[in-house]
Amino acid sequence: MSDPMRSILENLAVSRSWFHRTLKRTRRKIATQRMVSSLLLSDSAFLSLFDIDELSALLGQRRMSEAKAFLIDHFERRVERDWLDSPDVITDLRIKLSDLSRKQLIANADAILDFRLSPENTLPRISSDGKIDWCFNPISSPEWLWRLNRHQWWNILGKAYACTGHERYAEAFVAQMLDWVDRNPPPGIKNEKSPTWRLMEAGMRMQISWLPSFALFYGSQSFTGSAKLVMLRSIYDHARFLFMFKTNRNHLLRESNGL
Repeated sequence: MSDPMRSILENLAVSRSWFHRTLKRTRRKIATQRMVSSLLLSDSAFLSLFDIDELSALLGQRRMSEAKAFLIDHFERRVERDWLDSPDVITDLRIKLSDLSRKQLIANADAILDFRLSPENTLPRISSDGKIDWCFNPISSPEWLWRLNRHQWWNILGKAYACTGHERYAEAFVAQMLDWVDRNPPPGIKNEKSPTWRLMEAGMRMQISWLPSFALFYGSQSFTGSAKLVMLRSIYDHARFLFMFKTNRNHLLRESNGL
C-alpha cells in the first residue's frame, strides 16, 4: 500500500472514531434532558420556532394575529401541494380503503362516531360528556390500548368527510384531537410503559394518522385556526420527543418514520 493511501485510511479511521465518540456524547446529553411541551410556550415563542422569513417579520412587528393567519395559510398551501397521503390499509381496523364502496366507507365512519374503534368492536370507556378514556384498557392485551392511541380511524373519518362534506366527521376528529392533546402532554422523560407516549406509538401516530388527518380536514370549518395551531404544537412536541429519545430495539425504524 502506498504512503498516500495509508495516510488517507488512517485519517478516515480517526474521523470515524471522532464521529462515534461525539455521537455517544450527544446521545448521553440528550438522554439527561427533559422534554418541555410547546403547549407551555407563548404564541410568540412557538411561532418563532418556524424558520420562515415572512413570519419572523410579522412577529418582529408584533402583529400576532396576522402571524397566526400567515402560518395557517402557509400550511394550507403545503397540504394542497406536498403532504403525506393517507394509508390505504387501516391496519388497526383491518380495513382497506380502496376496497370500500361509498356506502361502506360512510357506514364505517358512522360506526366510528359510535366509538366502534377496533376490529373486535370492543368499546373504549366513554365519559358522560362523550370523551374517550385514552388510558383505560377494556381487555387484557396492551395492543388494544396502543391501537387506541394511534388514532388510525381518523383516516376513515377524513375520507368520509372528503366524500360527503358532512361536518360531523370533522367535528369528531377535532374534538378527539383536542381532548387527547389536553389530557396527554408529553412526559418529561422517556417512558415505554406509557400507553399514550410509548415511542413506537408516537412515531406511528405521526405517520399513519396525525399528518394525513391534518390535511384531510384542513378545509373544514370545524377545524378552526386555533385547533390547527394546537395540533401544530402537538406535532412539534412529537417531533421533539422522537428526536430526544430512542429505543435500541427494532421499534426504532417505526419511531424514525414519525420524523
